[in-house]
Formats: sequence, structure tokens, C-alpha cells
Amino acid sequence: MSDPLAVIVVCARPESRRIPNKVFYKIAGRTALEHVLRRCLLTGFPVVLAVPDEHRGLFWDNLWRTFGSSVKLYSGQGDSPLHRVPEAASLFYPEAKYIVRVTCDDPLVDAETITNLVQACSTSSATYGSTPDIMRGCGVEVVLAAHWKKIASETETRTEMSTYFIKHNLTNKQVLFLKPREAIRRPYRLELDYPEDGILLNILLRTLGPDATSDQVASYLDNHSYLLSINRLPQLSFYTCVYNGERYIDRTVMSIFNCGFPVKEYVIVDNASTDKTVAHLGAYACAPGVKLIFNSENVGLASAANIAVQECRGKWVMRVDADDILLPDMLGPFLEFAERMDADIAYSRYNEIDSQGAFNIQGDQKGNHHAGCALMRRSFLEKLRFKEGINLGDSKELYERARRLGKIAYYEPTTWLYRRHAGSLTAMKILNG
Repeated sequence: MSDPLAVIVVCARPESRRIPNKVFYKIAGRTALEHVLRRCLLTGFPVVLAVPDEHRGLFWDNLWRTFGSSVKLYSGQGDSPLHRVPEAASLFYPEAKYIVRVTCDDPLVDAETITNLVQACSTSSATYGSTPDIMRGCGVEVVLAAHWKKIASETETRTEMSTYFIKHNLTNKQVLFLKPREAIRRPYRLELDYPEDGILLNILLRTLGPDATSDQVASYLDNHSYLLSINRLPQLSFYTCVYNGERYIDRTVMSIFNCGFPVKEYVIVDNASTDKTVAHLGAYACAPGVKLIFNSENVGLASAANIAVQECRGKWVMRVDADDILLPDMLGPFLEFAERMDADIAYSRYNEIDSQGAFNIQGDQKGNHHAGCALMRRSFLEKLRFKEGINLGDSKELYERARRLGKIAYYEPTTWLYRRHAGSLTAMKILNG
């Protein structure tokens, strides 16, 4: 066999918080992994399944029974696809010019798109290629193998954030965005991430057959659009982490409900408060979209924030700290700005107020980069995460990593009020030096 132009590497692991054993979740009689591998094999490119070392036996049993030697199996570092993918490609197909990365979140990955994207990258000598307008769950990333290997060798961090490391510092000429064929240019979400996604995928592939093409699925949804409500996610999720916030929590919560933007999801994490905070939260327990989480101990702001983000489903996430206030009718334009800028994190200006609500100064986020009331892309924040255990300085630490790995944007209008008072973490930091 001559050296392939590309090798497809499918990353898989059995653990999944939202859908247990997601890779083996059954869709129309086949596992999600089987759907992915079958569609990848249609391209004619060689396929390698890259799994964590500790689960090699589990995947070997399932793989060999269905695919035999048509799919190669590689096991490596489970906590870092950034390193595992090029290792898998190099072991079996070291001369392949491009690596195509696929995950088991995408059981409807489109073979024609893979082929077209690889050819387009090769023709234009692109380093990185994707199809951002394709239906979610059908697209892939194509990366120059030499570039991916170089990035992995220079990166000590164990991470799932492959895209951000790979695209960092690439010029526009090195990045290719391929326009997918019109039939599958849709805002439909067909990835497997939540239980509701499995319901929609089962309906589609049980109705159309497990081998239905992306075009057939798109056409069916065009004529049965009501099905899209099954797994529709909120555009924006709010969350608040609170510890002993009885004095201000009501004003914070009500500012969210009165901000003029529909509140579809609001996660509130109580960090083992010892005052009457929980009694105040009880007033919102039955409000639409509210989910209360009670920690058994104070784990710190950063860790509590990670707990909250894990529960959020929105494309965007906004943290509103338990003593801050959102201004009404400002979020819509702010969100439009973040989308237009294709930002991973967007910061806005704020007005600082004192404990009584009196104005102090206008704040500039270009200096502070406070995580509160910033718009953060959930997919970015889930992988970046706040550094566990930090109670002071979590915002700055997150920003320092985010600015290297993602796109930061600044919105000039003021969208929120930052309350400085004796009990705030910022004030405590100043008092304690």
C-alpha cells in the first residue's frame, strides 16, 4: 500500500459524565463508536482508534469482533489527545501528510466532507482545516501531521484542548475553512453529548436506517423541524457560586431574571454557607431553569465554578458572582458582539459600587479580567477550567491561560455592577496583602 495522504484517528474513552459509556451507547442497534468507524472507513483513508492504555482490552474486544484488522488500535495517554493522536498516527502511518481527528461525539461524521477537506488542505498547503458551517456532529479537523507532532513535542501540558494549541500562532494563510455542500449547511446539532441527543439520533437513524447519509438526515429534519426541540440547548447559561451571601444574593439573582435576556438555565452553587444564604435560595428553587447545588464543604471559588460549569449546557456561560448585578437590556448586544468577534471570552466594562450601591468608579476589564459577568464559550471553558483550589486570583490565572490559547474580545459598553465591600474576596485580598 502506498503512503496515504491522510490517516483518520478516532479518539475514544469509556468514561463520560453525561452519558455513561458513551462510546458504547446504542443508536439504531449500533454503538456510537461503530457508527463513527463505519463512516470513517467510507473515505478510503486508513483509520486508527486511539484509546487510553488502561482500556485497551475493552476496546480490543469490541473492535476486533466488528471490524477485524480494518481498523488499527493504539493505546496511549488517556488524559491528553493532543499527544495521543500524533502518537497513534506515527505508529501505523508515519508518512501520512495529514491527520484527521474524529471523536465519538460525532456518530454522523460525514465521509465526503473528510475527503473534500483533506484534498482542499493538500491543494492549498494548509496547516489546519475545518468546516465550521456544517451540521454539528458531522464535521472534522484536518491537521498537517508534521505540525501536530511538533506542537505535541513542545507542549508538556496534558490536555484535551488540541485545537487551541494547534491553531495558536497560525496565520490566515495556514488555516482553511471549507464551505460544506449546501445540503448539510444547517444549524442542526447532531453530536452525542447529552441523553437528549441520543433520543434524537435514535429517532433519526431508526427511521431512516443506521446507514443514512448526512444529506438524508438533514432533509428529514428540514421537513420535521419539531424534532430539533428534543435536544435544543440554551444559548446562554448563567451560574453563581455563593458562600455566606445572604446580604446581596437576592439582588444578584433578581438582576439575572430582570436582565431582559431569557433565563433558560441558571445554576447556583452554595459553597457550604453557614449564614441564611440557603433560606434565600429556597425562594428560587422552583423558578424555571434554576438548578441548586449544595456543596458539603467550602471547596473554594474556582472549584465551585468548575462544578457549576459542568452542569451548564449553553453555548455561552456567564458567571455572576453573589454580590454583583447585571444591568437590564445589555446582554443581547453583548452576546451579539461576542458572536461577531468569534471570541472565546468577551469582557465588558463595569461600574464599581460600594456596599450601599453608590457609584465609585468605572472599571476597565483590560486591566482586571474579572471572570464575573464575562461571556465565555462553554466548549472553551470546559476544557480550560478554573485552577482547582484557588479562592483568590482565579480570574487572573484563567485569563493568563486563555489569552495564549483562545481569542479574547473587549466590549466597550458597561453591562454590570461590581460591588466592592468588606466581605468580598477582592477586598479580603487587599486587606491580606
